[in-house]
Amino acid sequence: MKKRKPKLLDLFCGAGGAGEGYVRAGFDVTGVDLYPQPENPHRFIQADWCEYLKEHGGEYDVIHASPVCKGYANLNSWGRVTHKREIPLVREQLLRIGKPYVIENIHSAKWDMIDPIQVCGSPFGLRVRRHRMFESSLNLISSGCDHGWQDADQIYLRRGRYSKPTPTGVCPNTGGSQLFQPGTLKSMNRERERELRSEGMGIDWMSWEPLTQAIPPRFTQFLGRQIIPQLRL
Repeated sequence: MKKRKPKLLDLFCGAGGAGEGYVRAGFDVTGVDLYPQPENPHRFIQADWCEYLKEHGGEYDVIHASPVCKGYANLNSWGRVTHKREIPLVREQLLRIGKPYVIENIHSAKWDMIDPIQVCGSPFGLRVRRHRMFESSLNLISSGCDHGWQDADQIYLRRGRYSKPTPTGVCPNTGGSQLFQPGTLKSMNRERERELRSEGMGIDWMSWEPLTQAIPPRFTQFLGRQIIPQLRL
């Protein structure tokens, strides 16, 4: 008798970067987002995350949530923009459902998370670090970091311009825009930047805007393979 795939609910799914990793790990994924996501390659439902969770959360084996990160970004701390910090509310609702869960966000959100682990792109051979934090009701281990091979040719990519940093050999606690590309190019157009991000993150189906918000599928594939043996199916 063939064993069924575990069902995973991907809240705040965007264009499906996290969801794709879970698919590769062996999950049957359904994505939910408030906005249309025509580039999401998985089963998709447009809905408010909280309402859908209350009504259907119990139908899934595990729930992943990636709340909007703007409230935790540096820009918010500078006082220029104020956004809601949603992780405590998301956790509260997930605990009410009682299913195993994973909450993902940027590194600076760790202060709102309970015992989070960090996942980095470097151990998987990706040309991005894009550090992300994951809180879970399950036992998950960090990927660690392996930046040494990148330090020789790393170039930070911010708003279409390159700047060569001073290699330190130290894993910085930053994540959003660090790409690693040999050469000394000083500027580029948006399409070339998208191509580099796409290649670096292992994502080949997204346009510019969703790509800037996505996480590499390799991250959740790594976590998904840890999660499945812990589920009671």
